[in-house]
Amino acid sequence: MGLDELIGEVVAVEKEMFLAVNTEGDCACQDDLKSFAFHRKVQFVSWDETTLRLYLAHIRDAWQQGVNLMTIKYARMEDQIPPYSANPLIDTLAGRMVRWQREMHEKYPAIMAKARPVEDDGSEYRSFRRYLSSELETYSDAVLASLNAHQTICEAQGQNLSMVSYAYMVKTLGYDDLDHAEQASK
Repeated sequence: MGLDELIGEVVAVEKEMFLAVNTEGDCACQDDLKSFAFHRKVQFVSWDETTLRLYLAHIRDAWQQGVNLMTIKYARMEDQIPPYSANPLIDTLAGRMVRWQREMHEKYPAIMAKARPVEDDGSEYRSFRRYLSSELETYSDAVLASLNAHQTICEAQGQNLSMVSYAYMVKTLGYDDLDHAEQASK
């Protein structure tokens, strides 16, 4: 199975979980599954195959056991449940990814104009850090360790995985690269 197929399998399981999340009232985002699938794929294009395989096994196992990791993530985002995991790698990963996201905001402000704020501003629970930390809490220890190992290598090589994901996104949307998308977004 190639990386595209692997990502497709991950997104398919996540989509099942996403559709099963109980929400109060109508949830417009659950009606836009194409956008959900696209944005999840954008996230996973920066992951390595080992981490993707571990994550796929983890979410399949959770789903088969009746655990909806999407429900847990959104409940954590809204502070409706206590922390789901206390693995110290969550803070390590979140810190690194927040640095990368800040760099995206600094270098490409027009592209990032509608992105989540990086940190909570006190008025809502929708920041990049909160969203990310809530999601990371749903990952198994093996997935967290593998993701950390991958990101550590990428960081040592000077890569910013937020930029890798956004570069994929803008190319998919028809731009040459991030600079082209930034100019077009101004």
